[in-house]
Amino acid sequence: MQHERGLSAGPDTFTNYGMELSRGFKALKVWMLLKEHGIQKYAKLVRQNLEQARYLGRLIGENRELELLAEVSLNIICYRW
Repeated sequence: MQHERGLSAGPDTFTNYGMELSRGFKALKVWMLLKEHGIQKYAKLVRQNLEQARYLGRLIGENRELELLAEVSLNIICYRW
């Protein structure tokens, strides 16, 4: 079939009507991970990551060459050498 402006100007093919292409599936990956592993596992990982940040903040505070620029309240560490 010939199209006025090439193949991209023609009608959509049936492959564009699949379930995964009908709408954005960004949340599907998150939903499937939560169904598989459970919310408790991710809560534990977040707590672990926050504790690691606090630990790094303590190590920076003990080092004379490094200066902690802000209190560690999240998993972001602001320091300078």
